[in-house]
Amino acid sequence: NEQKTQISEGLEKEILQYLNAEPRTVKDVAKQFDLSNNKAKKQIDVLRKNNHLIPKGKKGRMKLWDVNAETKRLLVES
Repeated sequence: NEQKTQISEGLEKEILQYLNAEPRTVKDVAKQFDLSNNKAKKQIDVLRKNNHLIPKGKKGRMKLWDVNAETKRLLVES
């Protein structure tokens, strides 16, 4: 049961491209895309559930999120 991972266009893709440059926190994402921390966290949760993101250490008490290898490939292709 092979599930093909899709990247939604728009905000999700922009967030992934932003995180692809370097691992960042939810707060960084919120600031960059002018979202509330809550909205940014929801976006990250969705991306994480879809296996696009992996935790990559911490910055202070906040998790740094990075794009997983499979998704990096999809970003390069799209």
